[in-house]
Amino acid sequence: MNQIEQLKQEIPISKYLANHGIYPVRKSGNELFYHSPLRNDKNASLTVNDVRRVWFDHGSGEGGSIIDLVMQMQKTDTRGAIKCLSCFNPSTDPSTNVYFSDNEIKEKALKHQIKGTKPLDNNLAITMYLQERGIYDAARKSGRVIEVYYDYINEAGATKRFFGAGWENESGGFDVRSKYGKVCINSKDISIVGNGNIVNVFEGMIDFLSAVTDGTVSFNDKNIILNTTSLADRAILHIQKSGSSEQINLFCDNDKAGDDCTKKFKEAFSLSEDKRNLYAEFSDYNEKLMNDLSQRKNLCR
Repeated sequence: MNQIEQLKQEIPISKYLANHGIYPVRKSGNELFYHSPLRNDKNASLTVNDVRRVWFDHGSGEGGSIIDLVMQMQKTDTRGAIKCLSCFNPSTDPSTNVYFSDNEIKEKALKHQIKGTKPLDNNLAITMYLQERGIYDAARKSGRVIEVYYDYINEAGATKRFFGAGWENESGGFDVRSKYGKVCINSKDISIVGNGNIVNVFEGMIDFLSAVTDGTVSFNDKNIILNTTSLADRAILHIQKSGSSEQINLFCDNDKAGDDCTKKFKEAFSLSEDKRNLYAEFSDYNEKLMNDLSQRKNLCR
C-alpha cells in the first residue's frame, strides 16, 4: 500500500475536520452533514462518509478522498496534503463521535478527559521536551504552559493515560503537545497572552515561545496564538472588536496554509507586517530557533 492509500485508510475525514474545529450538524445513516469549510454554506451541504472514506460538497459538485479535501482546505498540492496528514495522529486527535436528537442537537462525545494538571518541573519527560524545543525558560516565565494529564478513551471504553505540555485557550479547552503528538481537549479556540498595544499573531504556542526566547516579542504585547489557521477569522474579529493597535505582526508558518493565513490578515489589516523573513529558511519560528541552538552547541565543542 502506497503512502496516499495508507493515509486514506488510517485517517477518517471526520477526525481531520474535528481537528480544525469543524463538526457535523446532523447525521443520516453513514452520512455526516457539515457546513462546508470550502465556501459560505448555510445549508450544511457537505457530506462525509467515513465508511467509504469520501466526502462530497453538494453545493459545488466537488468531492473525493481526504487528500482532495486537505488540498482544498489548505490550498496546497498532493505533496502538501501528504505532509499535513503525515503529522496527524488520529489516535490522539479530537473524536467526532456525535449523538443527535430529533432536533439535530448534538453533543460531542468526549474521547479525551483531563485527569489533572500540575505546574512545570514535575515531569522530566515534559521538561525535556520543552528543553529540546529550546523554549523551556520562556514556557516557565509565560505562566501559561503547564503539565496536563489526560485519558484517551477508545471505542470499547478502555482508557490509556497520556501527558504533555499544555495551555488553555479562550474557551477553556486545552492544546497539549509532547514528542509523540498533539491533541486539543474540549473546545478549540485561540489563546491570548498579554494585553499590549502591539499585536503578534502566531499559529502555535511553540512558535510564540520561540519568538520570546529570541527576544523578538514580549509577554507584555498582545500575543494571539491561533492554535489552528482555521481560527484566523476569529482572531481577526477579536482584534477588530478590541480597538486600535499600534502594530500587528504576523508570524505564520512558511507553507501554503501560512501564506493563506498571512494574506487573510493583510486583507483585514493593510498595515500589518509579515515577519516570516526572520525565519525564511525554515518551516516555522521554532525550527529556526532549534537550528540556532544546535549551531551554538557545535561552536562550543
